[in-house]
This record gives sequence, C-alpha cells and structure tokens, in this order.
Amino acid sequence: MRGRRSNGRSATRALRFLILFLGVGGATHGGFAQSANDPAGSAYAFATPAEGRAILSTRDEYVRTMSALERSAQLRTGDKVDEGRFLEFMQGTVLVWTEEERRQLRPLIARLDRFLSGIKWKRPGKILLVRVDAALESGAPHTRANGIMLPKNEFTGTADQLTYVVSHETFHVLTREDGALKERLYGAIGFRRCERIEIPESVSRMRITNPDAVENRHTIAVRYRGEGVEAMPFLRFKSDKFDTRSGFLGNARIAWLLVDRERADCRVRTGSAAEAEEVAPQQLQGLFEQIGRNTQYLAHPEEILADNFFQLFVSTLRSPPGEVQSPEILERLRAILFQ
Repeated sequence: MRGRRSNGRSATRALRFLILFLGVGGATHGGFAQSANDPAGSAYAFATPAEGRAILSTRDEYVRTMSALERSAQLRTGDKVDEGRFLEFMQGTVLVWTEEERRQLRPLIARLDRFLSGIKWKRPGKILLVRVDAALESGAPHTRANGIMLPKNEFTGTADQLTYVVSHETFHVLTREDGALKERLYGAIGFRRCERIEIPESVSRMRITNPDAVENRHTIAVRYRGEGVEAMPFLRFKSDKFDTRSGFLGNARIAWLLVDRERADCRVRTGSAAEAEEVAPQQLQGLFEQIGRNTQYLAHPEEILADNFFQLFVSTLRSPPGEVQSPEILERLRAILFQ
C-alpha cells in the first residue's frame, strides 16, 4: 500500500523523492505511446465498474479485521460506521476508466508483462486495475483480492509515479495469490511466521489494518540492548483519542514491538504499565543487515519487499541498472522469483 509509508503527513512527497532518488526517470520518461487495444495475453485488465464494485463489496479478511475507529477515520466522520455502511462507501468510489488513463498505463503494462512472464510461481488469472475516487483509503493505492485500486489523482503525477505504484501494488497481488511464495520471500529478509501471537489490547485496539498485509504475525530475530529478541513492525494510530474527521494518515505511525518467541508461539512484550515495548528500528542491532537499506518504508515485511520488487523491476529497464544501497536483497528476490 502506498501512502502509509511515512510517520508524517507528506507521504506523497516522500514517494516522489524516493522515485527521483532512485533515478527511474530515464526508464519511463518521454510519455506513453498510443495503443488501440490492450495487449493480447496481458496479465492485467482494466476493471469495469461492476468488477470493481464486486471486489470492494466483499466481506474479506480486511473488512472483517477493521475496527470501528478505523471505519470512522476512513469515512472522515465522527459517527460510528458499521460494516454495511463501510462496504457501501467503498463500492461508491469505483469510477469508469478514461481512454487517456488507459493510454498512460498501456506501455507500463507491457513492460510489467515481460517482467512477470519469467516468474515461476502461481499468479492470478488477471490482475484487475480498478479506477477509484481519492476518498478511498485517503487516496492511497492499494490492493484487494486480485485488484489494484488506483485513485484518479495518480494520473496527475508523472510516469515515474505510476511505475512505482503499479509495480509495488502488483507485488501484493502476487503474494496474496501464493502463500508459499510469500513465506519464502519474507524469509529472505529474515521474517518468520508466528502461528499464534498475543498482542496487548492497549496496542491492538489502535491497529491500522493494511489491506495489502492484513496479518501482523511475522517477526525477525535481532538484538536489543545486547539481548537476543524478536521484533515486529506494527502500523497503528498514535492514540485512540483523535478526531476521526481528520482521517487516518496524519494520525498513523509505525511502531516496532519486541516479541518473545517459543517456536511458533509469539507474545508481544509488555512493560510495567502493561503497555507494549516499542523501540525505534535504529535501536535493533542486526535489523538492516537482514532487510537491507533499499527503502525506508518499514511498516510490514510485505511493504519492505514490495519496494524492493519495484526496484528489481526498474533494474530491468535500465542499462546499466541503477545503484541501490543493498543490491544483495534484490538478488535474493530475483533468485526466488525467477530461478
């Protein structure tokens, strides 16, 4: 999910900085060529409004997991919002594609099709591109089922921005389709799944549900103050006392929780006040040696990997490939995905 990458309120500016920093412009600038028809045999399709509404009306794990606090913040209202109203709201954000938007996306789709053709893992029959209003998820692109939700405001930006968004979100669709692939990739950057996890209610009630990574049950072995421990990133509200009419992005932050693990059973540590122990990622020794330094978007292993997937894709468009701080992470992804 793009848009929740920062603890501040300038997520979009952070995204554009990331893309410019990586130097993607040479790969995608120059405008998009006109194409009369969608590429034959493409992995992607432009969703009809009916297809988009069908995805967004599904009471899936994302909808079932959301709290009442989240639903009110999503709708920017002080009222309590039940599931029915939330589902109706989401369906109402689906829009019809314009021909200009299709024209902008077709060359990128063709490049992604070539990139995806070598992946050895299970893929969905089609990845549906759904045009939505920016009111959905505060304008953050995200995925549900096999669909990528693309807010209309994304098409007022650059070709670089679309390249980042569509490739990043494509990764989420792929890992949702193939759980074995997801676990292999998470393991490549040090994360292991907890079959059972206990999170204190004081923290769990302030959780922000990421539609691209609904579960919070993967931890990574690190050292904190000289002690071996597991840690887990956790997207949450800063407090449960805020005006939900202001939305959620400005009220969100990423916490790193310390976790005790006994085989596959995990328990988030609590301090003297029964609050979870939260630390900054920079305090966790051995963290960046495992996850690399190719992204600052550390909300979830899924998001760390999705940004690396984007960089792996972009590396195929440039000769020579652009430099990244941790090229070994891209090579691990390449080996799992394509070999």
